[in-house]
Amino acid sequence: MKNYSAKEIKNIVLIGAPGAGKTTLAEAMAFEGKVIDRRGSIENNNTISDNTDIEHEYKRSIYSTTLFTEFMDRKLNIIDCPGSDDFCGSLFSAFKVGDVGVMVLNAQNGWEVGSELQSRYARILNKPLIGVVNQLDGDKANYEATLDGIRANSSVKPVIVQYPVNQGSGFDSFIDVLMMKLYKFVDENGKREEYPIPESEMERAQALNQELAEAAAVYDDALMELYFEKGSLTQDDIRAGLKLGVSKRDIMPIFCASGKRDIGTKRLMEFIINVGPGPLKAPAFLSTEGEEILANDNEPAVVFVFKSQLEQHIGEITYFRVVRGKVTEGMELVNSRTGNKEKLSQLFAVAGKNRIKVTELSAGDIGCTVKLKGTRTNDTLAAAGAHVKVEPIVFPEPRYRAAVKAKEQGDEEKLGKLLNKTTNGETPFHCEVYFINKTVQMAIKWGTDSKVRFLDPILGIPLEIGACGELNLAVSDSRKLLIKLVGTMRGIAWGENGVGFTKSIQNSFRPLISTAVKTHLSSAIKAGNINLLEIDEHMTQL
Repeated sequence: MKNYSAKEIKNIVLIGAPGAGKTTLAEAMAFEGKVIDRRGSIENNNTISDNTDIEHEYKRSIYSTTLFTEFMDRKLNIIDCPGSDDFCGSLFSAFKVGDVGVMVLNAQNGWEVGSELQSRYARILNKPLIGVVNQLDGDKANYEATLDGIRANSSVKPVIVQYPVNQGSGFDSFIDVLMMKLYKFVDENGKREEYPIPESEMERAQALNQELAEAAAVYDDALMELYFEKGSLTQDDIRAGLKLGVSKRDIMPIFCASGKRDIGTKRLMEFIINVGPGPLKAPAFLSTEGEEILANDNEPAVVFVFKSQLEQHIGEITYFRVVRGKVTEGMELVNSRTGNKEKLSQLFAVAGKNRIKVTELSAGDIGCTVKLKGTRTNDTLAAAGAHVKVEPIVFPEPRYRAAVKAKEQGDEEKLGKLLNKTTNGETPFHCEVYFINKTVQMAIKWGTDSKVRFLDPILGIPLEIGACGELNLAVSDSRKLLIKLVGTMRGIAWGENGVGFTKSIQNSFRPLISTAVKTHLSSAIKAGNINLLEIDEHMTQL
């Protein structure tokens, strides 16, 4: 596999509602670039994108998947994101390293809630969009209704590049008003034939071509003058104007597709390569100091980690984008967070479940490596002396919280280590573990060792009162809690399978609890002017 420079790379993110067909479209892209020699399907559990057991079970994307394709002597890095908002954190990490979003819409459902949510995230992250009306071969496909939904709901104005001739179960043709051709697909492997636009469609096609030229001319004074002078623009002129409009997030070009039948895939990729912003034209990465980090091959290397993943028999896989410079196999970089050196012993281009070994990756490219010692998501690796740290991904708040129970008593510590290893506290799946077994053990009965002496405010009689109760604790990090409350882990015996732990906890906590209760009880009764005989009624308050 050749090494691609920044000007030969495009990084795209596939977004859209669940069931829009993102994974199937990604499969078609990989097939057209000959990364795979046959297309898999969701139904057969053999796509390169959805490749985990849980994704096979639910027939949907759970994780974002990085893959690539080679087309027109260019490399397209593709990140296929889950459509469900439950996993929206994947979209945030993908857009950190992706330069343009491809919004995929199901022609049978139109603009959906998932379309709205993911479009909103693209707006928040200031990422340009290209639209694809997919599944036009569906029985209930409705291109016009889908387009109306985009117009009514999208913050980015849609401009038509293609429209279908025969949507529905027999869909095999569309008209491209940029190329001014009719494309007809003769099989389900992307083979297409080009025809002149038929007379019956010419008026509509010419009108849409004019609209496309007008939309392109808006963004360049020279193009506007040319348009007024000639009344039209060439294909190259239109592309130049659309490139500016897309980059500004003002317009969203609309394409036709059936990912399942590989219809429209090549034209979409041609457009992305010719018009979509790449590493050199997209907004530069920023450092934590607010400085731009340009995609320059000749500067010291800077790498940003956007994803970490554990894989059986391999261990941790670290996915990254080369922000600046070049990285080569065997190179040593410094982790900006820890200050420790990390060796890139192996480099891979990523094609979903497949990894292709490479010797170097240039600025703007995406790849992965394995077996780094202390690097995790959001870390920056830089050449020695570079002293730069990339601004981290800001993940959304988690949607759900859940308790975790270790199956075997005494395995809580192992469970905590495992969860922390997979999340590192840097993904949307924040680790907040409540050990149920340990909670039961830590039902601590306590009582004050001495009496509290105070004067009853009404009767004026000096009284001595003791207190007792039971304290139930749910612990997410027992070591941290103990050190905070007790000051040290010394004297806290774990023992075999937890035997002795409860007694150690009680012995360590009892003086603290007793002192706190005595102090609070006395002051609260006095401050509240509570009668001795009414203490029971005020116990909750106390």
